[in-house]
Amino acid sequence: MRSVSTKKDFGILWKHTDWRTNETEVRPNRRLVVSFIATVGTTNTAFYWYFQQDGQIQFEVKLTGIMHTGALRPGEKRAYGRLVAPQLYAPNHQHMFNVRLDMMVDGAQNSIYESHNESEPLSSG
Repeated sequence: MRSVSTKKDFGILWKHTDWRTNETEVRPNRRLVVSFIATVGTTNTAFYWYFQQDGQIQFEVKLTGIMHTGALRPGEKRAYGRLVAPQLYAPNHQHMFNVRLDMMVDGAQNSIYESHNESEPLSSG
């Protein structure tokens, strides 16, 4: 297992044209991608952490691989699987992932702010 970090272009972070001077400024949006791939049995599991410039953190898991199959006797059926060829089935299964973020990155002085904006009610006149 090897971890890889890359910076990726992620479109435009912001663009503004000053109507007085007709000057335009554009800032590219980049994100840091930290990824690694683990191979377990017949499955390759790729984990991707995306760190955005606006503070967003996203996590994505991608799975590839080949089916894990089992042989069946003639006429035999399995309740939890699908026949993929004569006398060959692939069992149903699922993958569940759980992650934990430790937000004490820079000590106990971290903080978060949340604001709720509401429109003023429409006037009746």
